[in-house]
Amino acid sequence: MDEVLASVAETIKNFAVIYLVDITEVPDFNTMYELYDPSTVMFFFRNKHIMIDLGTGNNNKINWAMKDKQEFIDIVETVYRGARKGCGLGEIGVLAEVEGWKRKFLKLKRYRPFGHPFHKQTVFLDKGSAKQASSLIFIHSLPVLGSQMILTHGPVRPSPFSLTRLARLTRHLSISNNNPFSISVSRYGSSRSPSQFTPILSVASQQSISSVQKGDKISLEQPEIIFMGTGTSEGIPRVSCLTDPLKKCAVCSKAVEPGNKNRRLNTSILIRFPKPSGICNILIDAGKFFYQSALRWFPTYGIRTIDAVVITHSHADAIGGLDDLRDWTNNVQPRIPIYVAERDFEVMKKTHYYLVDTSVVTPGAAVSELQFDIIHEKPFIVHDLKFTPLPVWHGRNYRSLGFRFGNVCYISDVSEIPDETYPLLRDCEILIMDALRPDRSSSTHFGLPKALEEVRKIKPKRTLFTGMMHLMDHEKVNEGLLKLMETEGLDVQLSYDGLRVPINL
Repeated sequence: MDEVLASVAETIKNFAVIYLVDITEVPDFNTMYELYDPSTVMFFFRNKHIMIDLGTGNNNKINWAMKDKQEFIDIVETVYRGARKGCGLGEIGVLAEVEGWKRKFLKLKRYRPFGHPFHKQTVFLDKGSAKQASSLIFIHSLPVLGSQMILTHGPVRPSPFSLTRLARLTRHLSISNNNPFSISVSRYGSSRSPSQFTPILSVASQQSISSVQKGDKISLEQPEIIFMGTGTSEGIPRVSCLTDPLKKCAVCSKAVEPGNKNRRLNTSILIRFPKPSGICNILIDAGKFFYQSALRWFPTYGIRTIDAVVITHSHADAIGGLDDLRDWTNNVQPRIPIYVAERDFEVMKKTHYYLVDTSVVTPGAAVSELQFDIIHEKPFIVHDLKFTPLPVWHGRNYRSLGFRFGNVCYISDVSEIPDETYPLLRDCEILIMDALRPDRSSSTHFGLPKALEEVRKIKPKRTLFTGMMHLMDHEKVNEGLLKLMETEGLDVQLSYDGLRVPINL
């Protein structure tokens, strides 16, 4: 990958710039995008992370070494054209994070924006001369493109600024959401001393910087869904697998590794979309592992409020986390509306009786302040967003609901789709559907073969499977699903916890 990047830098310099980053110096960014692989390439355009779909199931980045120079150039050109169409003119940056630099890769440094003809101003963040400064900010405008880029650079002595600290300082520069934003740090090989290397630049997205503890508002240009969880009721890894002395579970063993996509909590998604009053966050299901999911993804993505919860059914993996909503209603917002079917509300009266009837709560005790709104199998509105229920069977005689919002259809728990539901699935762009195991269905869930049958019948543009058990190895199953694109033109992949997908509402 080093060789490819070095060889294409001159070719693509008119529309793309390559930077390098030491991820140990930008922990916020590292955590947000799960940069654990030896080599990672990401794309940014005008302060916005550009998602790409190369059929691997990972839309955030390229995390393998590409050997074909022209293939990489074609990808960069495609990303640039698509970004320009959606974001207007500007520069697109390519972020490379690699372990163990090759010396010849350092020739990329001549393409860093130092010496850029449009440099206008230099601002020192630290006292002292340029040689002694820990970090510098370079502001240069591109008159032809009418944009600005913020760049930073500096040796590691005495100490580099972290991404968050730099962001805190640069916020005062009144950076427009339409302008690119770049953070640079130094990258040094583990076997060499820092003095042997020249600092190299990196690029990062301003949206990766969140200080929700201070109440700062985070911008969101396009609606998106975030997969809060993609697993079964028990989650993955399973304790029984990790403690089995006789048999090793390959998937659960992988799931304990940091950043592994086989680690899955209860199935749930968060719908995020901008409104004049701010970002709206609508959660579908709050299962028994919801709080663990929120601990991981809310700080990572700068999420603070929950504007509503929509319930699919009344099993523990969908409603077991309602009690944990007290953290929000006690500390963030006065209440949370819960949209639930009558039959499931009746279950809640037993399982969460103290949340339904708060008069039984001991005075002084703080529980979740929830507002229950009964829904029926007809469209309803939540914060100006239309939801159309998609009735399905989740086992014999057990009704569950999927939901359609915009052109996204979400069906998390299903064993059979009734005939009357299929018309509601027409012209679906993104289908998110239950696929429990790779070999067969169970009495309550689609297996992968049945789920694929339904995909062929519904014919969405793209499908993401969810609700996977520990028999579903993310990488291996996705490799098999990739072949369906070649043979049948089916765009099908497994989702994973923390996956962000842009949508249209």
